[in-house]
Amino acid sequence: MREEPSNAPIPEEFKASTSYYDQRIADGLKRLGDIQAMTNAEAEAAAKAAHEEALRSRAKYLSDKDVEAGRLNAMLEKVRAWVPPTPDHQEMKKFMIQQITISMPGSYAPSIPVLMDGAAWRKQETDNLAQSVADAKNERAKEIDRTASWNEWLKQLRRSLAA
Repeated sequence: MREEPSNAPIPEEFKASTSYYDQRIADGLKRLGDIQAMTNAEAEAAAKAAHEEALRSRAKYLSDKDVEAGRLNAMLEKVRAWVPPTPDHQEMKKFMIQQITISMPGSYAPSIPVLMDGAAWRKQETDNLAQSVADAKNERAKEIDRTASWNEWLKQLRRSLAA
């Protein structure tokens, strides 16, 4: 009730908010069915498309990282060339250099994606989707349990106030 106005009435019972999990479960099961229904040729094509997308994504990540490093290096050069107007400004220069330096992109580079055959891709996708659906079901159950706990707490509070 944090988002509710302070004068909003307290509900008799809270309702579990499961629509997000319900949608994740439905989407995952549909995608799982679609993948399982694929022919071997479709799975091969999907594996190739996934590989190409992974290569594009890796290239974009590395390019974005290079652009960011270039931008920060240019800024660092300007800060190093800057002459503070007073000795009091020297600490600011040191701080700017420190902040820019720690903001530099690291040396991490995603590994080069491996092209899988259709069967391996299908297994990986179905395993990932099955895990995603299981996780969503688990989180949905937790939401229902939390709501039941809140409702029990609220009932106990109302009983104690009525006494």
